[in-house]
Amino acid sequence: MSLNVDGAWSVHDPKAACGGILRDHVKDNFKELLHADWKYICSVVQSELWVIFHGINLAREHGFSSLEIHSDSKDVIRMVKGLKDLHVRDKCTVDATKACIVPLMNVHFVHVFRVRNKVADHLLSMVCP
Repeated sequence: MSLNVDGAWSVHDPKAACGGILRDHVKDNFKELLHADWKYICSVVQSELWVIFHGINLAREHGFSSLEIHSDSKDVIRMVKGLKDLHVRDKCTVDATKACIVPLMNVHFVHVFRVRNKVADHLLSMVCP
């Protein structure tokens, strides 16, 4: 099972959005599309943490015990792994994400470049042009 995620923030309208796709081992078979569009201000980091949090919970709902998370944000990956200091505003979301990972037996984070994360990026381009 893999989860491709992306977060975005628009300079024209101060809102954030996140998108993701939860897929099984056959990459063309997607299980869920994740999408959120917020009317309040938050950071790109927070939006990407939020979609990871929800993606992990959806994977658990589908009964998967292994998940590979693909993100183009090295900072987010390092935060969740505990390798980067947290800003106060990100601490609650990171803590909640870590807490939902524990019951999942095997979670692996993979940094991917934006061009390899096209589906999640495309979901966001519809919300934050």
